[in-house]
Amino acid sequence: MKNPVSSLRKLWLSAHGKKDDTADYFLLASVDGRKRPHVRTVLIKTLGPGGIGFVTNRTGPKVWQFKHFKTVEGCIVWPKLTLQVRVAGKIKSMPKKTVQKLWKRRPREAQILYQLGLKQSSPIPSYNYLLEKVGALQKEWKKKRKIPLAPNYVGFVLVPTLIEFLHHNPTRLNKRELFEKKKGGWQKKILAP
Repeated sequence: MKNPVSSLRKLWLSAHGKKDDTADYFLLASVDGRKRPHVRTVLIKTLGPGGIGFVTNRTGPKVWQFKHFKTVEGCIVWPKLTLQVRVAGKIKSMPKKTVQKLWKRRPREAQILYQLGLKQSSPIPSYNYLLEKVGALQKEWKKKRKIPLAPNYVGFVLVPTLIEFLHHNPTRLNKRELFEKKKGGWQKKILAP
């Protein structure tokens, strides 16, 4: 059976084509050292045969979670396609070249934020503190054309082993297709709504 990640990519491009504001939103769940789940939204930056790619801050708690518990699960909801997609699999590091390309596409202000070296999810004195720090670095680097790649900017790829497409139906007769990767390739099952 063909790789359902190809279908997922086509749907992602279709969501973009329909101007779905949530096209890149990926609700990603991982677990901490106490096996407590943590869910957050990451933005899909790449989607191809290898999986779903996203970037994050190396200092954040999810990076520790990925290193210790490589299996994660996520959910994509595309309202304009009336579709929900669940994806589970293993996390691996994104190639450095891809990370560098994605860095160049980041808005300048977002690049400057990474250069502050703040530990993601750690407490800061106030939101104004953050604005002041970013503003000061913007002034300092005003004449700098390119902001160098921050050492804490990293990328990951979720390599799927399970993908479920749930096509919403107003009657609740939802069509659910489950694809699981086995030794012989992908296997498809239809699930009850």
